[in-house]
Amino acid sequence: MVRIQPLIIGMTVATLSGFAQSSARARRLPDGGKITVQVDPTSHPQSLIQLIRISNLIIDGAVTGALPAVNGSPNGRTPTIETDSVVTVNSVLKGTVPKNSPSILIEQVGGTWNQWQVTVNGDPMVAAGERYILFLQLDNRPGQASSTGMPRYCVAGVWSGKAKVTNGEVAFLPRAAAQLHTYDGSDVNTFLQVLSQTISHPYTDADTQLPIQPPVKH
Repeated sequence: MVRIQPLIIGMTVATLSGFAQSSARARRLPDGGKITVQVDPTSHPQSLIQLIRISNLIIDGAVTGALPAVNGSPNGRTPTIETDSVVTVNSVLKGTVPKNSPSILIEQVGGTWNQWQVTVNGDPMVAAGERYILFLQLDNRPGQASSTGMPRYCVAGVWSGKAKVTNGEVAFLPRAAAQLHTYDGSDVNTFLQVLSQTISHPYTDADTQLPIQPPVKH
């Protein structure tokens, strides 16, 4: 669901991918280091309606912790690190959580594994104690079933689908589309009301091109 290109700190590495593609130059690479990678999402939602439409699940959730990072390319010269974070579901705005699970996993490229530390440009790792309105897609890659029993999701549009809630106000990550940033600084309850109304609206394909009136900021 994403293509990743590295922005390397202190070493040279070829294309990496958190979704089953990886390669590296033939030269031997260090057994550890810090890598910042550039992600190319397969979806680039430009509006709230587009973000809603590509999302299987939309929740208001709180991050409670993370599982140990894993290396998706154990036989490669460079690691493809992914980290699953545990999110408690406060409320479901679109879709259903399998088996009404009170918590889900969200997958992110990046994390710390052995001596490697991988970060994604524009998509910082979520952290325990943070609250987000999350726009999610089911992670249905083969062999990705979670041993915890919690359903696993990835974030729609990578950085587009995380609206962070801080001190009662909403803010999308910096690399999200300009239209999504019209909601930055909105009261979270007002944003949730607008979001619910937009989800329930019987929109058509033509509606994806229409501007959606952002909530009033305080």
